[in-house]
Amino acid sequence: MPVSKCPNGKYRIGSGKCMYDSKAKAEAAYSAYLAQKHSSKNEEILSIKELIEEELKELKEEAVVLHVVKERIQNKLNENKLKIKRSDLHGDFKRVRRIRNRD
Repeated sequence: MPVSKCPNGKYRIGSGKCMYDSKAKAEAAYSAYLAQKHSSKNEEILSIKELIEEELKELKEEAVVLHVVKERIQNKLNENKLKIKRSDLHGDFKRVRRIRNRD
């Protein structure tokens, strides 16, 4: 709301009472009013921000755990692939031996 000068020489905020001796005092009072009005909103915003930061921290921790689990699974899969390849080769070697033994 704008600060305006009244006919009696004092100042008021918006359509309020003409009670401030100077424009600076009226503006300071209006700033204080706005700060008080928005302080609860600011507290709510800070509270929400803290909740989001906590959730983000937990998500990051879970991501690290999931990454470790993924690596372990990948390592197990790689081990199994190597075992399968070895067993396939072992089977191939047996077949080669059989063929050689026939001749």
